[in-house]
Amino acid sequence: MSNLGSYVRQQRECSRMHKNRLAELCGWRNLNKGRRVIESLEEYGTAHPDHLRRIVAALDLDRAVVAEKIAKDRQEREQEFEKWASEPTEPVLLLKGGGLFCIRRPIPPELHDDEAGMIALAERYAREWRVMSCIILSRRACVYFHAGGEQSYRVEASVEHPQIGPGIRVGRQTVQSLFTMSA
Repeated sequence: MSNLGSYVRQQRECSRMHKNRLAELCGWRNLNKGRRVIESLEEYGTAHPDHLRRIVAALDLDRAVVAEKIAKDRQEREQEFEKWASEPTEPVLLLKGGGLFCIRRPIPPELHDDEAGMIALAERYAREWRVMSCIILSRRACVYFHAGGEQSYRVEASVEHPQIGPGIRVGRQTVQSLFTMSA
């Protein structure tokens, strides 16, 4: 649980206020939606800024304390991300066939510390096999290539976007990824 979420829950419970009542005070006509927003805030410390403003106003929370809790949560997420992203991993080369089909190719051990060499390998596979490829260099970076071998783009992981590798997407949500920081 986040610092902000704990604080909001503690203040709501001290006020002896149920989530539905808080949702009413925040102005949600759909109380189920409001309750889910409140539950998400209390559990994960995340909410749309407008929703957070509504909840802070309805509970009459100290804005300085809220800002402090947000800053502390951000600092903790950054530390957690840095720890996770700094763990060494073996680089991965993926070649995309038809549909969701991917082929994982070994990367020679002598290239593991040679980013330019790994990128050249991924480019060569994409060009020679005429398939899209992705070289996952580390938990911090991966590079994608078009089927002709030209570089498509590079992805750098961040606190806000820790996923860098390809995943299976259903609608707007990624269901699986090789290198996703777990919550």
